[in-house]
Amino acid sequence: WGITMTASVIAFGIGGGNQGANLTIHSPPVNDGAWHHIVATWNQSTSAMTIYRDGISVATGVSNSNEDRTEGSALTIGKISTGTPRYTGLLDDVQIYDRALGTNEVTTLFNAPGQALY
Repeated sequence: WGITMTASVIAFGIGGGNQGANLTIHSPPVNDGAWHHIVATWNQSTSAMTIYRDGISVATGVSNSNEDRTEGSALTIGKISTGTPRYTGLLDDVQIYDRALGTNEVTTLFNAPGQALY
């Protein structure tokens, strides 16, 4: 697992483990000097990956790893395991959930910064 900014885009990756290949999806460029609200989701049941920028889905993919991801594994913020650059910048209001958020929930978080979902 990893999420970072590399070459002016957001990269979100999930390793394939023993049963598939690594998959990394990328957003459109976000290097405009403004703050952006970024959400990355992975749905365990469908293997769907999504990057949202400012409440809008901007990149999707489907991981081909069929491994059970219910046990703990490392999450890296600011670097993906398949890349060497590390994010240099500021982060604010990092939230981690035990499920993939839906589009309406992502929009709620974008419109109400700092709010937590339950």
